[in-house]
Amino acid sequence: MVLKGQAGERLLESYDVERAPVAKQIVTRANRSIGETGPIFAALGMAEGVEPEQMQRNLEARTQGTPEAEAQREAIRKAIACKKYEFDAHGVEMNHRYGSGAVVTDGQIEPDFQLDADLYYQPTTWPGARLPHVWLFRHDTGAQVSTLDLCGRGRFTLLTGLGGEAWVAAGRAVADELGIEIATHVIGPAARVHRPFGRLGTGLRDRRQRLPAGAARPSRRLARALAFRRAGGGAAPGAA
Repeated sequence: MVLKGQAGERLLESYDVERAPVAKQIVTRANRSIGETGPIFAALGMAEGVEPEQMQRNLEARTQGTPEAEAQREAIRKAIACKKYEFDAHGVEMNHRYGSGAVVTDGQIEPDFQLDADLYYQPTTWPGARLPHVWLFRHDTGAQVSTLDLCGRGRFTLLTGLGGEAWVAAGRAVADELGIEIATHVIGPAARVHRPFGRLGTGLRDRRQRLPAGAARPSRRLARALAFRRAGGGAAPGAA
């Protein structure tokens, strides 16, 4: 957007502020996973310096019915369980929450993680968090489509439910005013896409991260959420 002249250069400052904490979390978790490999080899009797013949005897010993063999098997189970953080760390992969002057929270309190934040993905619509996946269906073809498929492609996306026509009009007006693309989707029965059960809130998305929106004065709220672009990348009113 900066190269296209749609935002000021100060927007680039948000990159490190948003992404550096995420990168630090990933690298920290990766380094810890490396250290958690050692206990597996130790439990198997295959630590560094052990001769191959002794390694084989240690491996065979775990199949015996002795207390020592049972202790070895338990040590192996515990060591392998730690590797879930390497192979099943969905939280590390998807719990990213961006915070910078380019993300408008409107004072919404960031929710706590109820489970292990590294291990379990915990979807939220808090501004700056990854857009949760929800299955939707196209009204014309009946094809199944994810909310993730409605967003992205280098543009902003506005999702609203039935009665959100004012938001659609606001999206078009603000897009024309700022010279950017805002895709709009009304989700509900008889709309282009619908959800069989439940309902969706309203939100403006860029890079599949959520920005807030409310029911009153849609144009003003959308303009405020995107004000940092007109201001050269500085914090918008109400931004965290």
